[in-house]
Amino acid sequence: MRRLLKSIAAITVVMGLLVSGYFFYRLSHNYNVFGDGPILLNDTSHVGNFIGGVVGTMFSFAGFLILVLTLNDQNKSTQKERFESKFFDLLRLHRENVKELEEGNNSSGRKELRDIFMEVLKCKEDLITVFSKRKIEQVYTQSYLQSFQQKLSQTNPDINLLELAKINTAYLITFYGVNADGRQTIKSLLEGKYKPQFIERILEFIAMKPRLESDYFPKWEKVMKLSSKSSRVNAFELIRRLRNSEKLDNGLSRELIQVVEENMYDSDYEKFYAGHQYKLGYYFRHLYQTFTFIDQQSLLNKEEKYFYAKILRAQLSSHEQALLFVNSLSMLGLAWDLCPVKETRLITRYNLIKNLPGEAIFGIVYKDFYPNVQYELTN
Repeated sequence: MRRLLKSIAAITVVMGLLVSGYFFYRLSHNYNVFGDGPILLNDTSHVGNFIGGVVGTMFSFAGFLILVLTLNDQNKSTQKERFESKFFDLLRLHRENVKELEEGNNSSGRKELRDIFMEVLKCKEDLITVFSKRKIEQVYTQSYLQSFQQKLSQTNPDINLLELAKINTAYLITFYGVNADGRQTIKSLLEGKYKPQFIERILEFIAMKPRLESDYFPKWEKVMKLSSKSSRVNAFELIRRLRNSEKLDNGLSRELIQVVEENMYDSDYEKFYAGHQYKLGYYFRHLYQTFTFIDQQSLLNKEEKYFYAKILRAQLSSHEQALLFVNSLSMLGLAWDLCPVKETRLITRYNLIKNLPGEAIFGIVYKDFYPNVQYELTN
């Protein structure tokens, strides 16, 4: 529209000049401006009427269009100033959110986020035991699997849904924890999506892990060092049954029973995965809203949006980007990219995980999930 108005204004001015030139050219055949005769006031008044009524109108119209463009530019400039003011306020709030994570800790907020990310990876590693030899149909319900695949067909149809379930489960456990409230929340979130028996088994297993400072933690470690995954699963199942005074199955190996008896521990302990909802909830909501705020600005072109998104992305450390990566693969963060709102794929559009180190971390290959991100180390 701006280009059209400028073109119309320019054409109008040119037409006015051409009309004026042609008029004076024709007038010169009958009148001599530099002659010695008297000035013919009656005739020259008609010249003034023509210039004012025809040519002047054209110039006035062109001037009006230029005024509209000027006012529009001023309005855009004002809107952009308002946007920048709010953007830098949001940027300041993001920094404050990171700093707030320092309260009660002897480490920085960024180190706290790094530790949470490492906890997600640790949880994924712990879950290898219960995910071992699982097929996709044993994890997802059929109805959800079909609808989820349909959504992902628009973003990444080749994604490994079993690997996605591992990351999602690990993140939810790290986020909510496995105390009574956390377990109930996770069950509610996964209800109708994952098989109920599978959810229960995962939560019962991971809830058996005590805090690192607990006297029971060495017992957990010894059980986890059993040679086979099936032995570890059977050992923790045996511990669970003994705690609940349930009848034991016949045929259990004497070696397994001995290991369990030596490392049996009660349920009166703090869980290793206590949850970080109060830390991460507001952090990610604010970060998502800030990137969405940039993306929804109609006054900015594509390059300008990317510029401001890049400024915000520069505030994220590598571990913050890594935590954003796993958050976006969980059910809590699918709106970032894989199941976007209004088809806005924020992570891909703005390369939000561009600075992740290497090509993978703990076996999680970034491009398997976001193949179109322009990663820094692969360009």
